[in-house]
Amino acid sequence: MSESEAKPKKKRSVAKKEVVKISRHLIFGDVMSSNFFKKNKFTIFIVIALLMAYITSKYECMTKMEEIRSLERELAIVKSKSVRERGIYRSSTRESVMQRRIDSIGLPLHKQRTPPFKLSYE
Repeated sequence: MSESEAKPKKKRSVAKKEVVKISRHLIFGDVMSSNFFKKNKFTIFIVIALLMAYITSKYECMTKMEEIRSLERELAIVKSKSVRERGIYRSSTRESVMQRRIDSIGLPLHKQRTPPFKLSYE
């Protein structure tokens, strides 16, 4: 009886000791010892440098995208102003408007009654 009961108790106590040992390593910070960092310092440096480069490029990309969005909004506003100004210009350059302005100023200019013609050389 003692021999058959002793084996399962022994297995449990060994498993329990392993759990306690692992938890002590986690609590006291022995999971990654200083030897690990000494051995892998070049690799750790490369990984940190790559992470910094990734974060930097992501930040630059986001700021450039925001700048593009703001410039697109500004372009749309400028385009609408351009269309409005073009309409105002075209309405002011119509023949009848121009004739009224000439008459109001008192210039002796009149609309040409005959169409232009081409001269031919023989």
